[in-house]
Amino acid sequence: MVAIITLFSLPVMFLNIGGGIISGIWLLILGKWSLVTGSILITVISTSFVLSLVLSPTLLLAIPTQKFLEKGNTFAAYIFVALGYIYNYAVMAIWSAGAFVFVIGSHDSGSIWPYLLLAYSVATSPWTYMASWENARGGDNLGTNIPAFFSCIGAIAMMGVVLLGNLAIENLLIAFGVVMFVSFIFQTYVFFVMARAYKDN
Repeated sequence: MVAIITLFSLPVMFLNIGGGIISGIWLLILGKWSLVTGSILITVISTSFVLSLVLSPTLLLAIPTQKFLEKGNTFAAYIFVALGYIYNYAVMAIWSAGAFVFVIGSHDSGSIWPYLLLAYSVATSPWTYMASWENARGGDNLGTNIPAFFSCIGAIAMMGVVLLGNLAIENLLIAFGVVMFVSFIFQTYVFFVMARAYKDN
């Protein structure tokens, strides 16, 4: 798992820092003002309000999780944690695949790359922003950092699907889902390690 994270760290860092800026300037030069403006608008609105509201039901699962952990019932606690993971990943998958369909669907001619970079930015910005916000306030870093990182890998996988010439949303969802399944396994491992440490204390 460490090898996977190390392998993708540099391209993820480049895409997160420069992808949106490069694609925005490129597309503005091409006259795609409405696409760039719309992408910025939906990203800001979704990040500041919509997605946070959609994800809020998972907060309710924290109550039974904590109670079961206090009783030492790690498996029962994990059931609620897993439900939260699955719900979060479903929302992330729908948003990210939808972002690709929205942006790439505007491609009519010329290079596909500015559209791919913009699609990546729209797909990942909400998750990386939420992770950085949690980090800044000293919150659940692993709970947000792990999905955010793997969502970036999932977006790269969707870029590959588009480059292969297939924008069908089911193929985008499969590519993203495979990556997020790895994230699910990794988060499961982290949960049980942390639950064991909590139980020992």
